[in-house]
Parts: sequence; structure tokens; C-alpha cells
Amino acid sequence: MMVVSGFPDAGKTTAIGKLAAYLKGKGSRVGIITNDQGTELVDTVVQRNNGFETEEVLGGGFASRGEALNEALRKLTEASNPDLFIAEPVGSSADLVASLFRPLERARGRKLHLHGLSVLIDPAQAMRVFGLDSSRSISEPLSYLYRKQLEEADFLVINKMDLHSADVGGLKKLLAREYPQGKIFEVSAKTGAQMEPWFEAALGSSVNLQKNISLDYDLYGEGEMLMGWLNARVELRSIRGLDSGKVLQVLAEEIQFRLQATAVELIQLKMALSAQESSGKIAVARLGRNDSAADVSDQIPEPVESGRLILNLRAETAPETLHKIVTGAMKRLCEQVPHLFARMEHIEHFRPARSKPVEVV
Repeated sequence: MMVVSGFPDAGKTTAIGKLAAYLKGKGSRVGIITNDQGTELVDTVVQRNNGFETEEVLGGGFASRGEALNEALRKLTEASNPDLFIAEPVGSSADLVASLFRPLERARGRKLHLHGLSVLIDPAQAMRVFGLDSSRSISEPLSYLYRKQLEEADFLVINKMDLHSADVGGLKKLLAREYPQGKIFEVSAKTGAQMEPWFEAALGSSVNLQKNISLDYDLYGEGEMLMGWLNARVELRSIRGLDSGKVLQVLAEEIQFRLQATAVELIQLKMALSAQESSGKIAVARLGRNDSAADVSDQIPEPVESGRLILNLRAETAPETLHKIVTGAMKRLCEQVPHLFARMEHIEHFRPARSKPVEVV
């Protein structure tokens, strides 16, 4: 099993998709396990649409959902008997060697080879955490959570080099100094640039099960509790057909506007729109900062008469605020897109349950 971790919006889902495609091209079978505190996960929709066997562990991180993780492994084994499982922990995960790797080793032994831990890094996030970008602040508990993820990484993967190639020199030096245990790679998951050296290094590695990090669970839990989470599933219909890219663009901009108007710091917004009349086609939008433009990709070429939208939003605010923002943005979307009917099939907004210390053995 290979675990690809990282803070929300680091680009884990895209990177895992590239890794799975790379392995498939070499004749290997891959099974992907996604993870979230809630339900209705965009990552699962994306990976299944990419053609990869994918199972979910929902309702908590891998550490607290051991039985669900084993069930996901069982289902993937029965479906395709993968040569490699790739697991994407929830973005607030930390202390994975103690809470995930060692329990898996005890439970499954030699049946499951555990590769080294990769942690993806968004340069813009990292420069805020380490004070290299003073224009925007990040709270100390979230900064603590972020640094602890890096502390146990075997591979520090600086992603989004297509956007930040000119300004990561200082960050790379800082990472090499502060986290000497991790080998550093510079990649672009979006374009696929420089991915293979990381893939080969990670595939040739084994996790160090003796590694321990010191984790202040009170401060870690405070960081998790700062984040509001919202997941939603929405039915969309239009007698004249919808432009999938336009719908996602308008909705992303509406949510962004409302976050900015209430001074809420966005952590991540992901949306996936699937067309019921066009099986296997989806449109995807991502937004990682209040001051950036939404990235709308994989648009559905023909008008969508009936579709389903999955939306995942993470931000530094109360969950109730996120509920108000999303429902208001959906109402405004219906006003801006003629002949659009939207029905909220499911919506949940919450803070993650407080993490508990794991037993280190």
C-alpha cells in the first residue's frame, strides 16, 4: 500500500490519478481508497470516472475507521486483486505511522507491503505556514497540523510547479533544513511534469515503522476544530440543457464571493457534475484560495439536461456559516442560469470529531 497525504488542496487526488495511470500503463492493477469525515466525496467520483477501482472510508479518518478500511481492502481485492493499493487520507490527518501503518502491519503482516509516506505540498500554503508569504496569515493550530504532516514524510512532494516554478527556491531550502528525513521532489500533478522520479522512488521504498513523532493532540484537535466541513449532493435539471463548465464556474464564483464578503478563509472547494444522460462524463471544478480563480476541467461537451452535483467545501469558519453560504449560492445560481432547476438531495455541515491519542507500540 502507498499512502499519499497532504493538506487540503495540495493536489492529492490529481497526483494519485497520475500515479494510477502510470502503473496501469506498466500493466499493474491499482485499487484506490478515498477517505473523508463525511459522505458524498468528489474524489471518489473523479477516480471512478478515471476508470480506477475505488472504495471509500467515510465518517472519520483511517485511524478511527479501521474496520471500514479493512472492508475497503477486501472489496478491492475481490473486485480486481490490485497489485497496489493507493490510500488518500483525509487532509487533516497526521501521525499516520502510529495510527495507520503500524495497525495495518499488525493486522495484515506480510500480506501488505507498506511503502514510504508521501506528503504533497502546495507551495502557496507552505509559504504561508513558514512565514515566507506575509500577505496572508494562517492560524497556529492549523500551522501545527501542517508541520506535523511534513515531519513524518518520507517524500516531500512540492506540487503545482506549473504555477510556482519561479518562487520555490527558498521554500525548498527551508524544507531540506527543517525536515531532513524527507526526500524532496518538485512536480506538477496537473501537467504530469517530473512525476516519474517520485513514483519510482516511492514504489521502491518501505515505510519506517519505528518512526515516531511527538503530537500534542490538544493543539492538533484545535486545528481540526477550526475547519468547517460541508458536503452536498444536488440534482440539476434544465429543459434547454446546461453548460457544465458555466454552471460550475458561476457556482464557484458565488461561493467565493460569499466567503470573501464574510471574511472566511477558504481551505478547499471541490465540485463534480455528472450527466445522467452521458454515462462516464463529468465536469470538475477546484478552488483553493479566496484570491484565486476556479480551475474548471473535464467539461462535458454536450448540454446537460439532467445531472448530479457533488460539492465538498472546507473553510476556517463555523459549519453553519458554510451551510448559509452554499444554500445562498445555489439560489443565486438558479437566478443566473435560465431554466435551471436545482434540488438539494443531501447536505451535511459539521466539524470533525476531536482526534484522540493513538497507542504507540
